[in-house]
Amino acid sequence: MAKDIHPVDVFVGQRLRQRRISLGITQEDMANALGLSFQQVQKYEKGMNRMSSSRLWEIGRIVGVEVAYFYEGMNDDIAEIKNLRDDLHARAQVAPTALSERELRLVHHYGEIKDDIIRDGVYSLIRALNLKEGDMDEEAAA
Repeated sequence: MAKDIHPVDVFVGQRLRQRRISLGITQEDMANALGLSFQQVQKYEKGMNRMSSSRLWEIGRIVGVEVAYFYEGMNDDIAEIKNLRDDLHARAQVAPTALSERELRLVHHYGEIKDDIIRDGVYSLIRALNLKEGDMDEEAAA
């Protein structure tokens, strides 16, 4: 029988993953700080294993947030979903704004740029790469 994955565990795990990556902490570094294997950290981040309250508190101390951080943005009705494996739509509802690991690393590295002029230049470059040719003219006119 397949183990039910509770959507709250998935949500909390995603928040952990986002915070860890945004700080530039690897799963292995996190595991070492907790005295665990990196596979256990992976299971926490996927919601496959639940974190006890003491473990969540310890993780919060490591990544510099209060325990409440891990629940911020969670919908109240998320607890009504019983089985994420059977309901892919529900899984999408858990964290519709979740960023990929690459996007989180990009945000981390962008935040590490100390020079405001360089940071603004990188931002302008990224915007320019994403705008269509006609959009560039409209952007300049605005």
